[in-house]
Amino acid sequence: MKSNLSVVAIALMMMINSANAQTDPAIVKSSTPIEMLFPQRNSKALILSFDDGNVADRHLVKLMNENGLVGTFHLNSNKLGKKDYLTKEEIKNVYKGHEVSGHTANHPNLTALSKVDVIYEVLEDRKELERLVDYPIRGMSYPFGNTNDFVVEAISGLGIEYARTVGDIGLVDYINAYKNLKFSVDKSMVTNLSSMDVFVKMNGKVFTVEAVSTKQLN
Repeated sequence: MKSNLSVVAIALMMMINSANAQTDPAIVKSSTPIEMLFPQRNSKALILSFDDGNVADRHLVKLMNENGLVGTFHLNSNKLGKKDYLTKEEIKNVYKGHEVSGHTANHPNLTALSKVDVIYEVLEDRKELERLVDYPIRGMSYPFGNTNDFVVEAISGLGIEYARTVGDIGLVDYINAYKNLKFSVDKSMVTNLSSMDVFVKMNGKVFTVEAVSTKQLN
C-alpha cells in the first residue's frame, strides 16, 4: 500500500510541475508570434515595377514623383536610344529616386537560349546599366515572364539577388533586415544589426527597432 501511495504522489508532482511549466510566463511569451511590419509601420506594401524603358516612363515617373510613389524599372540596355525608348544619357536623371533593374540586353526568351547566351544577356545588361546609373544592379525581370530551372541555375552567381517576383530592392533589404533580427529566448528583447530601422508587432503593440541597437519589447 505504501508503495502505491508513493507512485501516486510522484505522479501528482509530475502533473503539478507540468502545469507550472505550461503557465510559466517566460515560456508562454517565447511562443508569442512576431509580425513583420513594413516601413512607416504598414502591414502591407505596394510594389510597382515596369519593364523595357519606354519613352512613356518620362511622364509616368513624373506622376509617381508627384504622388510620393517609388518604383522599379527593368531596362533592356541594347534597346535604349532606339525608337520609342529612352536614351542612355537620360536614364540616370529620369529614374532618380527609383530603382533601375535588369531585363537582359536584348529581351530574348531566356528559356530558348544556351547557358552561355543567358549569361551574356544578363551580365552585359547589368554591366551597361551600372555604367549608366552609377550603382550596383542587383535584380532583374525575366523577358516575357519566362523562366525555368535551367535559367535560374545559369544566372546564379551573377550577382542577381532577386528576379521580378520579389520587387523593389529597398524592400528586399528591409525583409533581410527583419530576417536577421536577433530575439532573446523569451522575446523580451531584440537586436537589430542592420543599418535600417525595422518595425515589428507583438501582442497588438508596434515596436520600432532602431538600426544597430537592442530594443526591450515590453
